[in-house]
Amino acid sequence: KALFWQLDVVGMILMIAVLALILVPLTLAGGSSTTWHQGHIIAPLVVGILCIPAFVFWEAKAKHPMVPLHLLKDRMVWGALGVITAMNCAAAVQGDFLYTVLVISFNQTVLSATRITNLYSFTACLTGLFFGAVVYKLRRLKWIIVCGSGLHLVAFGLLIQYRGGGGSNYSGMVGAQVLLGISCGMFTYAALASIQAATRHEHLAVITGVYFACFNVGGAIGNAISGAIWTQLLPGQLQQDVAQFGNETL
Repeated sequence: KALFWQLDVVGMILMIAVLALILVPLTLAGGSSTTWHQGHIIAPLVVGILCIPAFVFWEAKAKHPMVPLHLLKDRMVWGALGVITAMNCAAAVQGDFLYTVLVISFNQTVLSATRITNLYSFTACLTGLFFGAVVYKLRRLKWIIVCGSGLHLVAFGLLIQYRGGGGSNYSGMVGAQVLLGISCGMFTYAALASIQAATRHEHLAVITGVYFACFNVGGAIGNAISGAIWTQLLPGQLQQDVAQFGNETL
């Protein structure tokens, strides 16, 4: 019984409900014929939105809240949580359908597309170990996060510049994935260290868990955005482009 309340099971259920009931319909409602007006799309969205105030109310009253609301008043805490959420959201948006883009638009083989798709996470793991040691020694968190943000912007600039075709665009895509991995490695440990420095010892485990939860929440939001683009914008754009060649049936 004590473990049930310390784990804040009610809070976890409400958070899962908010994320699942809002994000999943964004992906399912598109396609060749949209289904926004149908009950199985509207109902989850409504319930999910109603769960948001219920979650906030519960967390404010819970004895062992999953998200200590008073900690979120510290800008070192909410700043780091916002940075890691946005970073993983952006990474998911560009990476979810990257394999298909590489095979179709860049004309890569299955082996090559698989390797390029894994470059981001591979580079992030390697640089994360390095920057974790740097953070531990230097304790200069702000500038590591700022530099990571700058690299993230450069990487997305490359993704926009080299977004299709072969030749130099292939090298640009590879370079962008490597830079994204490096910036992720810089972000992850520096942002985590910043919120741990601003948190009292008794809340350290909780806020660390919230940090990695926000990392996954950002990925879930990115998945929903890319899925919505894939199902709601891509079919119509493909039909329009193919029709220019006189073969709309294709």
